[in-house]
Amino acid sequence: FGISDYRGDLLINRIILPFSDSGFEEVKQKAALVGIGVINLFPGDRVISGDTELVCEAPGAELHSASSNESSLILSVSKDGEGLLLLTGDIGGRAEEELTERLGAKKSSFKVLKVAHHGSRYSSSERFLLTVRGEEPVAVISAAKENRYGHPHKETLERLESAGYEIRHVGEEGALRIVFD
Repeated sequence: FGISDYRGDLLINRIILPFSDSGFEEVKQKAALVGIGVINLFPGDRVISGDTELVCEAPGAELHSASSNESSLILSVSKDGEGLLLLTGDIGGRAEEELTERLGAKKSSFKVLKVAHHGSRYSSSERFLLTVRGEEPVAVISAAKENRYGHPHKETLERLESAGYEIRHVGEEGALRIVFD
């Protein structure tokens, strides 16, 4: 697989949202105005295309009532049973602990991790990083170069490096395109 700069137009066909309607009405209305479909996923839902599978890992009902960050949509993508991509949204420590338990029990690992909560110091624990770490793992951080929160935090970058991740930061590199064979 490869990750490279992406300078083309982005075409959005569908938006995937967690099973809750709260907080997403405006997004749904704007999507409808421009003809973009909206899919609501529940934990365990699967979207299959050929040998590629997208799975809604969370939020679980117990986290859904927590903060909006803790109830972020978490998606995993695999092909032929091999973990390719884990999208963690803005989850913090509590949701990450639950996800670590669930994915650890399934022995799930991924080539690419979208780092939770823009590289916040309270996400990406060492245990989590080692649990989901695939071979030659890549961590993608989605945070503006200079932001008021200081993301990504130094502690998180150090944990990623210590766990052996190649770090890619869209704030430094711009949009990235991830291509799997």
